Amino acid sequence: GVVWVGEGPREGRFGCPVAGCGVRSKLKGNIKSHMRVHSDFRPYGCEEEGCRRTFRWKSSLTHHLESAAHGGRKARKPAGK
Repeated sequence: GVVWVGEGPREGRFGCPVAGCGVRSKLKGNIKSHMRVHSDFRPYGCEEEGCRRTFRWKSSLTHHLESAAHGGRKARKPAGK
């Protein structure tokens, strides 16, 4: 089936270019973010010592940092951001 991303009508102007995917969105940025689903691109890495986990979305990194994996610490903003 077709999946809808973001706000707006289901006739989203922008569609995922991956054959058979069917995701559409009113916003081009949502499709750009969605494309991570089809790749191994994981721009968010845990910086805790000894942890090598990486994530596709910042929210996943935040959840990881708040979990028992690191004692439930809150996510820290990267230096300079």
